[in-house]
Amino acid sequence: MAFRIMLSRKMTLSAKMSDGLRQRRRNEIRRELSRAAIALFVKNGFDRTTVDDIVGPLVSRRTFFRHFATKEDLVFVWYEDLTGELVAACRARPDNEAPYLSAVAALRTLLRYYDEDPEWGKAMLSLASETPALLAKSFEKRDLWTTALAEVLAPRLGGGRKRALFARIVAGSAVNAFAAGVDAWFKGDAGKDLHAVVDAAFEVAGAPVSAGR
Repeated sequence: MAFRIMLSRKMTLSAKMSDGLRQRRRNEIRRELSRAAIALFVKNGFDRTTVDDIVGPLVSRRTFFRHFATKEDLVFVWYEDLTGELVAACRARPDNEAPYLSAVAALRTLLRYYDEDPEWGKAMLSLASETPALLAKSFEKRDLWTTALAEVLAPRLGGGRKRALFARIVAGSAVNAFAAGVDAWFKGDAGKDLHAVVDAAFEVAGAPVSAGR
């Protein structure tokens, strides 16, 4: 009996390790395809780059479509990758901090990626702004961050049955301010200091919601 229990536990552990390895490999393939695709999009243009151009040296078309439903999804792998980081940063904020300020602080941590490689950031923004399909997809992916942040913020908000609604409004305000600030910096509409422009956007958006309770 003890042997069977031990064997069962080992099999369960082995299955979990295999699942973990498969997920890591899946994530590696997605990132590799995304990097290759973005380089081609920047060089040749989104519309002029085909799926065959992307998969040729890397994987088969069949494998590609197991990982991505559309060509547009390739550009936004980083949105998905950063969602967990964003959630962790928000959870780490003090419980007594206004929810909007917690969301703002979490989003600010992402600015370091633009600091580390501003040319990459500008290339990505240029690509999205010049491609209607990508611009539409960016709104869809942005909702990932709003939903994820709202789930963290909801327990800190009052409102009873309307708590989830309030949390989405607070999270959405912060996410939209972040996006608007980054976009204004890219276009040069509000100055060259990315942090100052984004902070100004946060301040304007937070005027009605920064109390957060």
